[in-house]
Amino acid sequence: YGTNELTFKSTGGFNIAMSKIVLEGRPTGHIHKLVHDSSKDEPATCRADKKEYYKCSCGQFELRTVANTQLPHNLVEDYHKDATCTSGGVTVYVCKNDGCGYSETINTPVQHDLVETNAPEGADYTLKTCSKCGNAKEATWMLTTAMMEDYDGSSYGPTSAVATTGNTSTGDPFTVYKFNADKRKVTLRYTNPTSEIIEAMLSVYATTKAVNINKCQVYRQTIDENTPQKKMLISVGGGDTISYKTSYLDKTIADLGLTSVASTAKDGNDALSNPVWMDYYGIELAPGQNEIVIEVPKTGYSLYIGGFRISY
Repeated sequence: YGTNELTFKSTGGFNIAMSKIVLEGRPTGHIHKLVHDSSKDEPATCRADKKEYYKCSCGQFELRTVANTQLPHNLVEDYHKDATCTSGGVTVYVCKNDGCGYSETINTPVQHDLVETNAPEGADYTLKTCSKCGNAKEATWMLTTAMMEDYDGSSYGPTSAVATTGNTSTGDPFTVYKFNADKRKVTLRYTNPTSEIIEAMLSVYATTKAVNINKCQVYRQTIDENTPQKKMLISVGGGDTISYKTSYLDKTIADLGLTSVASTAKDGNDALSNPVWMDYYGIELAPGQNEIVIEVPKTGYSLYIGGFRISY
């Protein structure tokens, strides 16, 4: 019983050739012979795998679990509350199988009814406001109107950005600008109409030709502000010190929702994929006018940007 160890040692000046070792057990007691009795199996449920019943003539028995046989839950909706512009929604599903009691809760975010409203005079963005609560706002800049400049090694000047057009999978047209100059900068200006700091989300309307998209880092500043970097640099000024939400740092463009789509080859890389609005960066906007500067350096991939959006 237990662990046994056999040791072989060569003690003479001669050789022994062995090709097989046979160990034969000679028990003196009863050896159980377990036979499957399917009539006493425990069927699989949505809580446990199936168990098969094995029994010996002496009365000894065991239940053997059959892996990966657990049944799915029979989920039905038990409670539902719609999301509004002031509170999120919730749906609760419960399993109706006898004696289970399992439940799943799915929360949905706040839902605003955003409609276009008048932007402040002189603004270069379009503005949407929630028609129900009047609080949620969404400002959108398309790069045909926002200020875009190129860095020539010593200063910023007129951009050489060229518009590239395409169509989404549904046939809708889009326009984006290629961001692989030595350094390209976009300046956005937004007026926070309140007297308090606003937590906002900066999103990017973008597509890409990246071959290895999972290695395309686009977030944090890594060197000084005048040195081309491999990551996107975002700065926010105007009013009190502005902080970034660190949970949005150090992600790839794949994390943001972009995927590489093979199509007609352009510029030696994959063709433009469908553009998406990516929730990009959490920022805080001070009261009054805020200047948001996005700088994109030359990298090993091509990022195409069509616009930016601030929502809160």
